[in-house]
Amino acid sequence: MRFEQEGDDAGDPASDRPADEVAAATAAAPTDVQASQVSEGVQVTWTGDGDTGYVVTVLAPDQPPRSLPATVGTSMLVPSAELGGEGGRCFTVAAASDPDAGGAAGQASAPGCTPGASPEQMQTP
Repeated sequence: MRFEQEGDDAGDPASDRPADEVAAATAAAPTDVQASQVSEGVQVTWTGDGDTGYVVTVLAPDQPPRSLPATVGTSMLVPSAELGGEGGRCFTVAAASDPDAGGAAGQASAPGCTPGASPEQMQTP
C-alpha cells in the first residue's frame, strides 16, 4: 500500500526505479572540474570515481548547452570539431546511470571553464 499526499507528483519512489538510474540521481557531483585548451581541443578533467561513467556538458556563449556521450573515467578530450563557434567554453560533469547507453545524468558539477571564460558568459537551458 502506498500513501500519497495530494500534489505528490515527485515521480516513482527510488525503490521502483532501475538501480543504475537511482545511483546516478544520488551520486555526488564530481568536483574540481578543470578545462585546459590543447592542440586537439579542450581537455576536461575532474575529481570523481575512476570507474564511474560521466556525462560532460559543453556550455557556450553562442549555443545552448549540449551533453556529450557518456565516458568512463575522470577526464575527456573534447575535440575542436565538437566545440563549434568562437569564444571560451565551460563544462559541467555529472554521473551517468549507464555510460554505455548514455543514461540519465545525476547532479551536475560546478562549471569548469577555459582560460578567459566564465559561467556568466554562457547560455543556459
